[in-house]
Amino acid sequence: MSDATLTVRCQTCGTTKPSTDGWGGTVVYCADCAQNVGSIAQSDFETALQAATQAATAATKAASAHIAELLKDYPTVATLLVDTKAGIVDSCYDSDGKRVTYRAMRLEGILEKVDAVLVQVLDLGNGPDVLTRNGWTLASHCPMAYLPVRAKADDRT
Repeated sequence: MSDATLTVRCQTCGTTKPSTDGWGGTVVYCADCAQNVGSIAQSDFETALQAATQAATAATKAASAHIAELLKDYPTVATLLVDTKAGIVDSCYDSDGKRVTYRAMRLEGILEKVDAVLVQVLDLGNGPDVLTRNGWTLASHCPMAYLPVRAKADDRT
């Protein structure tokens, strides 16, 4: 049998073409289908990446709301300064940016719950770009960043 009689059949589109490399048989993708699959894969990747980015942002917002609920008895706390590598609260601030002495507020049991939420949300990404995209404000001293938990201090003080 000569090389000219060998054909290659594409499983994807069903076309049959003469073999150009001396091998016959069936292939999953012909050259045309492979190009389309590459474009589809790129598009699928971009769609999945965008969905993951949106999910991480939504998770961060939900974490902020959950932390605000955990701190409901301490309405003056509006922002947390967080060690983003360790996932722990360093300090608390009111809506005017003044430090709130949280140790005097008996937050021991609550801070462990807050830290657990922070660890989970920071597992989604703790790089500077990810943090800023998700609503954090980077502090001048890394790896610290501010996480807003309330837009405005409550009047229940």
